Amino acid sequence: MNTISNGLKILKTLDKKLTQPVVLTIFGRGAIALGFESAREEHLRSNDIDAILPNGDGKEENLGEEAEFWVELEKANLELEKEDLYMTNLFGEDQIILQKDWKSKRVEIRQEELKNIKLLRPS
Repeated sequence: MNTISNGLKILKTLDKKLTQPVVLTIFGRGAIALGFESAREEHLRSNDIDAILPNGDGKEENLGEEAEFWVELEKANLELEKEDLYMTNLFGEDQIILQKDWKSKRVEIRQEELKNIKLLRPS
């Protein structure tokens, strides 16, 4: 892609604030923009990133209640607010329709620019 997608801009802003690695499973237009070379302009211009939060304590992904992720996510959203970009749609796995074994079928979205965020998407 020649143009940086809004999704990547959102994730880079968050990534710069994190000091510990996290694993994010993203879906929706942001995931299409980042995960597919043939993404259309509408996907690149999406104003948000949607993520799936696995059930449980979040320790595997480093997204537990006490994780720095939540504090830094709020800071990133405040920084991006003036551009109408955000990451606020975080759904528990029981709030959306997923295959029973969805976690084992996730696909990595490689983004070398992200140092602390490992991106995955449902297959």
